[in-house]
Amino acid sequence: MNYVCSEDEMKLLNKLQEKLTLETSEKLTRKGYEYVRLLKLKRGAGLVNMSDTCAMVICLNLAADKLAYTFDKIQAVKLAAVTKKNYASLYHTVEKVLGLDKPVTVSELCVRLACTEVSELAQRLIDRYVRNRDEGLIKCPPIDLSHPMYACAAVLAACKYRKVKVKREQLVDLSRIKAKNLDSLAGELAALAESTERQTSQKRGHHLIDLVEQMVKESQNTSVNTEENKEEEKEEKPKESFAEWKKRMLSKAGNT
Repeated sequence: MNYVCSEDEMKLLNKLQEKLTLETSEKLTRKGYEYVRLLKLKRGAGLVNMSDTCAMVICLNLAADKLAYTFDKIQAVKLAAVTKKNYASLYHTVEKVLGLDKPVTVSELCVRLACTEVSELAQRLIDRYVRNRDEGLIKCPPIDLSHPMYACAAVLAACKYRKVKVKREQLVDLSRIKAKNLDSLAGELAALAESTERQTSQKRGHHLIDLVEQMVKESQNTSVNTEENKEEEKEEKPKESFAEWKKRMLSKAGNT
């Protein structure tokens, strides 16, 4: 069975989109419509009491997040007519129902928050954190990297270290944990930033030295080969006798 939004529903969807994103993107409209249609077909017990307007707002929120559009979360909570806590809960429920609850990666998160310059550092912080835990250097609960709190905390820590502005509220929402818990985890990761950057810099320095040495070696080999080729050419070139030289010179003089 296929569900098609009515004309009134489409009008409401467009109106909500204008209020929540200030965008007139057809791509965003189509994605929001797609999520609304799928939600109507898959709506489960956990969403029985959710109003149609609330459902549309959340579907637009998911579409905006998917396509990296700005979204007014404060206005969304007001239009959905629910509390901030309930909105977050419904958002994650709808996300799961639609099959969109895939693990968020650091790179995707950085693209969404327009801070791609810290992506590599954030990922290195997570890798270092996991390695330290495995080696017993830090004590913490088992790490489930599918939970978005690690990517969010790493991005927050990397942004603080590099002094890059980022919307902390969005990271808190996406992390699915309390703000104080996110700050605590980000603090642990930030403590690893300086040593992680230093190790990376040293590795790059060693790599550069190796690269220069390789280039010098190749250059020397090329020079040796060139000299050998010149010597071979000299040896291969037949020597000219005095009589032949005299004949060639007289011939050249006669032509001038």
